Amino acid sequence: MRVLVTGAAGLAGRTIARRLAADGYDVVAQWRSTPLNFDHPRIRHWQADLSAIEALPDGATGLVHCAALSPSTGGPMPPVGEMVRDNVFS
Repeated sequence: MRVLVTGAAGLAGRTIARRLAADGYDVVAQWRSTPLNFDHPRIRHWQADLSAIEALPDGATGLVHCAALSPSTGGPMPPVGEMVRDNVFS
């Protein structure tokens, strides 16, 4: 089974992607702007902006959606409307 994990550069996405790979799943680990800092033979890295893609990777039979908009460390808080749009309705 091949599982697409969105937001794999974040804490939850990274943890889930690693666990799935350790449990024998093939993982497509999506990240948008922060490159992944881990490798595993069962994990394929996929850089993509989910708002701009036309298709998902071939062969994915499962999805774990962990992508989210959040404030950067020490940075300003994104507008609430953007956070709700990106984290709740997407």
